[in-house]
Amino acid sequence: MTAVPIDREVDVVVVGGGPAGLAAASWLARYRRRVLVVDSGEHRSDRVEHSHGYLGRDPQTPRELLARGRREVLAYPTAAIVGDVVESASRSPRGFAVTLRDGGLVLAHRLVLACGVRDAKPDVPGLEEHYGASVFHCPSCDGYEARDRDVVALGWSENLAGFAATLLGWARTVTVVTAGERFRGDDVCRALLDEHGVETIEERVVELVGRRGNLRGARLASGRVLPCSLVFFSVSTSRGRSLPSSSAAPSTTTATSRSTTVA
Repeated sequence: MTAVPIDREVDVVVVGGGPAGLAAASWLARYRRRVLVVDSGEHRSDRVEHSHGYLGRDPQTPRELLARGRREVLAYPTAAIVGDVVESASRSPRGFAVTLRDGGLVLAHRLVLACGVRDAKPDVPGLEEHYGASVFHCPSCDGYEARDRDVVALGWSENLAGFAATLLGWARTVTVVTAGERFRGDDVCRALLDEHGVETIEERVVELVGRRGNLRGARLASGRVLPCSLVFFSVSTSRGRSLPSSSAAPSTTTATSRSTTVA
């Protein structure tokens, strides 16, 4: 990442250097605002091999997307990016006092929170090895790659009914496996799964069979092997990074990864 001197006072600090944070910084810079992007370097899609849906850049790797985004942001003279972590942000008479782990104190008139989210993952041996190649969390992002293939959907909440039904828009078959948990869906959820021919198995997955990029199946604790070439999971998500001393939410905005709109 290009090292850029940090001004002690800026119009906006953007917390997060992913697509949402970079998009917000780009627009702020076009309005000639002094903007500082603080990027911890921890990105949700680091291990994902291809990202899709960005017009004119499909497919590309997430790292290519971020590298291009950084170059575009830094082309504006009022924008800067620093590799650091926001330790806290508290109200001050002129806006927010933002404390960086390594860069000290920065005064920002406004904050944009683009911290992203963290995915809770099911406890499945080998899941991390396959994540981003054959294991995914987002049907909208990677469902097209499941077309006419056998898919395992990991999770146990009531949301799995709609999650599995959505995957059937692409997949040949979908099997719900709860990773040993009790399925939390009610009779309506179970009826929806039955209607779509989706089997629900309340067992642990003890092995994902195959190498990264060549998944062949999911071995259950009972010894049964479910043929599959892709796995999608849905457990829960949480904010990527909290700001323990942050207050006065009305003076902050939140950027989303699919839009430059702030709310």
